[in-house]
Amino acid sequence: MKYAPYSFSKIHTFFECQKKFDFTYVNKIDIDRDYVDPIYYVRGRFLHSYIADRLNGGDGMKLKGYNLDINDKLTLIDHADTSLENEYISLSFDFEKNHIEKYISLNKDLEPNTSKDKSAFNGYIDYVAVHEDFAMIVDWKTGKYRPSADYAQLEIYAIWLFQTHPEIKEIDLVFYYVEHNKFIMKTINPADVETLKLDLKEKINIIENTEEFLLTESRHCPQCPFFNACTPST
Repeated sequence: MKYAPYSFSKIHTFFECQKKFDFTYVNKIDIDRDYVDPIYYVRGRFLHSYIADRLNGGDGMKLKGYNLDINDKLTLIDHADTSLENEYISLSFDFEKNHIEKYISLNKDLEPNTSKDKSAFNGYIDYVAVHEDFAMIVDWKTGKYRPSADYAQLEIYAIWLFQTHPEIKEIDLVFYYVEHNKFIMKTINPADVETLKLDLKEKINIIENTEEFLLTESRHCPQCPFFNACTPST
């Protein structure tokens, strides 16, 4: 594979804008000098780091490197603490297996792989918990609550989990909107794995066989780290 290892963000970037994929992963050009990470991105990174630290036994108070207003940080911390007390989430703390920021790797056949050097796909699961034949995969979200979502990212992680834990019969895929203390969920079972694999392979094949990376202009272009290099007409 020309562009392996893949990740969900790499695949998402391609289907969002092929030119951005080219600049980021193929030609790997420098980002614009005046580019600054959007505030929603910084808030998301802070929230994920805080929750991971809390779940690992820390208090989340020693996190550095996040350019956020102190009041914004305290608000996010309050929402995160409330979310971790949610009955559905907190029940999983007593499961036999809990993993925070769990690294996963799949080979070219989309089977579990332990070698990063031969990885066709890799990623990190925000939170995964396993109890007997049941598991949950949780992705923490900031921003607006959305009552529906594309579960593709969590479905890829489920491909790995079903294969590494063959005893699992059901997985809840959960998007948890921390600032609203709400979540949406989809349940899948082992019978879904082959279909999910085919879908992921199809996306990878499209990327691998693309010869010219085209620009997709949108209202998000000014927020792109390659906006000046790309010079779209909008």
